[in-house]
Amino acid sequence: MPPGLVERFHRLFSRAGAWAPQLVNLYGLTEATVDVSYFDLAPDPDAPCADGSGQPVRRVPIGWPIDNIRLYVLGRDDEPQPIGVPGELRIAGVGLARGYLDRPELTREKFVADPFHPRERMYRTGATSPGGWRTAPWSTSGGSTSR
Repeated sequence: MPPGLVERFHRLFSRAGAWAPQLVNLYGLTEATVDVSYFDLAPDPDAPCADGSGQPVRRVPIGWPIDNIRLYVLGRDDEPQPIGVPGELRIAGVGLARGYLDRPELTREKFVADPFHPRERMYRTGATSPGGWRTAPWSTSGGSTSR
């Protein structure tokens, strides 16, 4: 979601006060029951970011994993990447699809073993951020993943 759209939404509802609808960014893929993360967007564009950083939201994060979902940013050797280091976003948890219908090769390529939870799988999204992800999902602040 572009930050400009967030600003437009909040301008449109600025006079509604407590009656204003809340804007939530949901991120997800069909392979993982569509929504896998959320981020509540403050009505005030200068309000501190909900990740506790105290910084205004300048870009819209994909947020925190929903219940029963895990998000990882992994490098080439399936190792968690530090904040700001490029890596691939991967999704794990109960929301994963079983695979692609009549596409066993693609299923094997995209739905791989979860190296952190034996006997479970994760989905390789292919989503990377050249400049690295701003905050890792496993950070002590609860993590908000954004590009």
